[in-house]
Amino acid sequence: MDIENRQLPTPYHDVANLFPLLQGEDYEQLKADVAEHGLIEPIWLHDGKIVDGRNRYRACVDTGTEPRYRTWNGQGSLVSFVVSLNLHRRHLSSGQRAALAVEILPMLEEEARKRQIKLAGTRPSRNLPQTFAEGDKGESREAAATITQTNRQYVSDAKKLHDTAPDLFARVRGGDIGITEAKRELKERAREVVREQNRELVAAAPP
Repeated sequence: MDIENRQLPTPYHDVANLFPLLQGEDYEQLKADVAEHGLIEPIWLHDGKIVDGRNRYRACVDTGTEPRYRTWNGQGSLVSFVVSLNLHRRHLSSGQRAALAVEILPMLEEEARKRQIKLAGTRPSRNLPQTFAEGDKGESREAAATITQTNRQYVSDAKKLHDTAPDLFARVRGGDIGITEAKRELKERAREVVREQNRELVAAAPP
């Protein structure tokens, strides 16, 4: 069965899915380590769902090893907490970190929205603002860049790729190409569109 869709007793939190599951030999090595030494690093939970440690949890299930859990204390940003844990383990390029920043943007904005709602609930007036200061696009991108340890310009570039060329964004996210190469390809595509339009104009012109 596809490990992405396999039903396990403890569900995964959406934020955990920011990072890919281990596959093939990497996962087999993790299973062997857990089988031999037990689970050394605990699995993190929030609201009864796994926010970090999906691979360790799968390895425990597959090897019959008793999982160990810790619960996030709820202080600060859950997104920032999970990303910080994974950045220490994974060797991501600057482009991959920028792509990750784009993926966490809506999560950060949702966290900001919930904080604003909670704050408004402590005030006499329950009228919420139409826009959330903490969810401002500029501030959100700055926060995402800080969390993923990249720069805001890279995040803006990755966001443009995400919106206009999802295939290039996916390649950057997978580490196949960098931001600079992807931007160069995007410009070349735009130039090709212009060239094609010119060819069509020439072909349609009367003799």
